[in-house]
Amino acid sequence: MTRAGPEGGTTSRSKIRSDSDVLRALVVGTGLCWSVAFVVIALCYELELYADGAMFSYAVAVQDVWAFHWHNISGRLSVFVLSLLPAEIYVGLSGNPGAGIVVYGLLF
Repeated sequence: MTRAGPEGGTTSRSKIRSDSDVLRALVVGTGLCWSVAFVVIALCYELELYADGAMFSYAVAVQDVWAFHWHNISGRLSVFVLSLLPAEIYVGLSGNPGAGIVVYGLLF
């Protein structure tokens, strides 16, 4: 579908589509950049990436441990096997806990 534009030229759906494609690429690119930035910031400041202790305390306080913790044990097992265990093995082999935390952060 083509129609006359304000200057007498033509405006097409492809131009509109192109603008929305550029916006989408900008949004996706910004999101990816922030995702990388969060990992870099967390590793630089040695933040805990899997802070679970507060959830355990809250689950006990509200007396509903199953709903807050144990119902998603398969996800927790995946995190352990895919990120914590390799980092722990690395620390055991290298004797360098700081590097093990970096390995954990990258895998997580």
